[in-house]
Amino acid sequence: MHLKLRAPYENLVTAANVITLSSLTCAILIISRALSSELAYLGTLFIACLVCDGADGFVARKTRTSSDLGTQLDSLSDAIAFGVVPVVVADTYLRSISGEAFLPAQVAFCA
Repeated sequence: MHLKLRAPYENLVTAANVITLSSLTCAILIISRALSSELAYLGTLFIACLVCDGADGFVARKTRTSSDLGTQLDSLSDAIAFGVVPVVVADTYLRSISGEAFLPAQVAFCA
């Protein structure tokens, strides 16, 4: 039986990981723009997050390049894009219309 030894970072840059990092980048851009009170294009960036989130797993399965790193990156990306982003955007929006955010609703959402 012949075992192929792989370099530790051989599967670091795969198409699926690049797509996941694109989703993470979109989420970070949303947070950055929301904190700057620039609410334009946030919906477009969020849709890009959704598309990338759906595509990364599909590409990983089709190319058979799923890895532990990819799984962890996907979990991190999902936590930020679908856990942190909605709270930050809601807080920014609520502060812009009423001056005071509704903290209990934000805590409940995160929980």
